[in-house]
Amino acid sequence: MDPELEKLANLIRDSRDPEDLFGVEPVVLPRGAQLKKREEAFRGFKAITAAEYLLPDDRELARDLDQQLEELYRRAQARIEAGVYNLQGRGRPVPGIYRSRFFDAAGKRYYIGSRFREGEETTLYNGYLEAEGAVLGEVLLKVARSAETSVFLEREANVLAILRQEEYRETNYLPWPLDRFEAGGRMGLVLRRVDGFNLREVRQYPPHEAGLDPRDMAWMLSRTLAVAGLAHRYGVVHGRICPEHVVIEPATHLAMVVGWGGSALAPARSGQQVMSPVPLFSAPEADQATAGPWSDVYSIGRTFIWLLGGDPASGELPDSIEPRLAAFLRNMVHEAPDQRPEDCWQLFETFGRLKSELWGEPKWRHLEMPQPSVTA
Repeated sequence: MDPELEKLANLIRDSRDPEDLFGVEPVVLPRGAQLKKREEAFRGFKAITAAEYLLPDDRELARDLDQQLEELYRRAQARIEAGVYNLQGRGRPVPGIYRSRFFDAAGKRYYIGSRFREGEETTLYNGYLEAEGAVLGEVLLKVARSAETSVFLEREANVLAILRQEEYRETNYLPWPLDRFEAGGRMGLVLRRVDGFNLREVRQYPPHEAGLDPRDMAWMLSRTLAVAGLAHRYGVVHGRICPEHVVIEPATHLAMVVGWGGSALAPARSGQQVMSPVPLFSAPEADQATAGPWSDVYSIGRTFIWLLGGDPASGELPDSIEPRLAAFLRNMVHEAPDQRPEDCWQLFETFGRLKSELWGEPKWRHLEMPQPSVTA
């Protein structure tokens, strides 16, 4: 038997899921990038099963493998299009305690696990997704606490659809909704699960209680500015960026901005207001028609002043913080909106230069944290 064909036969035999054959990445790439990578792998395997290059004795096996390859590729494409390729927990059985609570929607079954976190407007539950007779992995089920607070999930779903309509690197820093549902008159969203910590959990971990090392803070701030810049490009004002609404994944240096349920689209033009501003972190004008990108700049500045061990109310930072970094953050938190920067992309670039001046060439740093929990 042709050695390459034999190797492919073993690969396909051992592949329970398309991810096993076509590969995965440590982070969730934009849909187009995922499709391209899977297509490249598929074309490479197809070259092996091409009958014209094989001995007659191998051709029947090659035809069988080609059919299996086509089916696995179809499943890979379908999972990518649905946003469920390589879900966390893929391949593990649904725990027994989940089996008694589930609901079906659009040909998929969602198993409901324990309550993970409860906010003022929504409750998060751990869950599992099953489709086409296979357990695809773990998800989060985000449910409005009442019929009245369903408006937060409706707005979050609409805003994330706007922000994800085109593929940019920054979409990686956004929650990924997979589905929506209704439960007792309340709206719910299904989200990809991300293991990580919000910034309050980072700061509460004993090594960081006095304030996070600025070199660790740097990549978190860069990604937060980037995703805010993306949102502002579409006219979306988050309005509620705070320690609970920035989630980081230490192992991959992923940072996600979550909590889009209170955001507003083009407040000055639409009249839409930011809902439920966060005391201490939302800008004074956040829930008014004068809210804009400068409002998110204020929230980001206060959040990262706090993360470094400073006082978000006064803008004061520990004496150990390099003066240029302190000045950069204080410039973001002026009370008067017209005194603040308003272009997050410009801030992103300025901060990139400042990082180089302070710490030189970028170096990977391990952030000390315990085993992560689910958050979104």
